[in-house]
Amino acid sequence: MPSVFGSGSMRLLSLLLFVILVVGIVSCSETKVSQCSRMNRVVNKISALPMPKDVAQWSQLSSQLSTIGAELQGLTLQDPFLVDAQKKLVDLTNEASRSALDLGKALQGQNSKERNQAITRIEQLLKKEAPIVDEINQYCRS
Repeated sequence: MPSVFGSGSMRLLSLLLFVILVVGIVSCSETKVSQCSRMNRVVNKISALPMPKDVAQWSQLSSQLSTIGAELQGLTLQDPFLVDAQKKLVDLTNEASRSALDLGKALQGQNSKERNQAITRIEQLLKKEAPIVDEINQYCRS
């Protein structure tokens, strides 16, 4: 018994189903723009943190940075450049968290040597952070 659809119709139907499947798979993968946007939203939380004014606030800043570092690390990214940048930012954020805590302790104990060391580490981290953020911004704009 011959097919109702005929052989040409079956090929067309198969091709149509294949195209729908491919489009569905491609549309499910996350774009560079969306990955950049998600990373940017988390990184911007750091900029929004207030500058500490006393010892307790340095401890609070340390905790907030640690939370943001964990959030950054929890981002699921596929783009190899962004994955590498994510690792660098997580490392910097975690180090900044430790340095903020150290500075708070040094201020509390009124230890000028430890205070100066913590301030120096924070300044070094800021110098490391700027080029990484610039690279990410440039990559995400292209």
